[in-house]
Amino acid sequence: MFNNGDMIRDFTYIDDIVEGTIHVVDRTPVASDCPNGGAYKVYNIGCSNPVKLMDFISEIENAYGEPLRVLPG
Repeated sequence: MFNNGDMIRDFTYIDDIVEGTIHVVDRTPVASDCPNGGAYKVYNIGCSNPVKLMDFISEIENAYGEPLRVLPG
C-alpha cells in the first residue's frame, strides 16, 4: 500500500462499470463533435463518492471479521 492508505479513490461496484461500458461501447462519436476532428470520446465511469483507501480496507476487515495483512508499496 502506498501513502499509508491516505489516497482517496472512487470504488465502484464492478457490475456498474460493466453496465456503463456496455452502454457506451456502441456510441462512437461523430468526428465533428470531437476536438481536433477525431472520432473519440473519454468516459469516466464512477460513482463520484471517493473514500480513503484505509476506510475501504476497514470495511473489508469488518465484513471479513479480522484484520487484513496490508503490505507497504
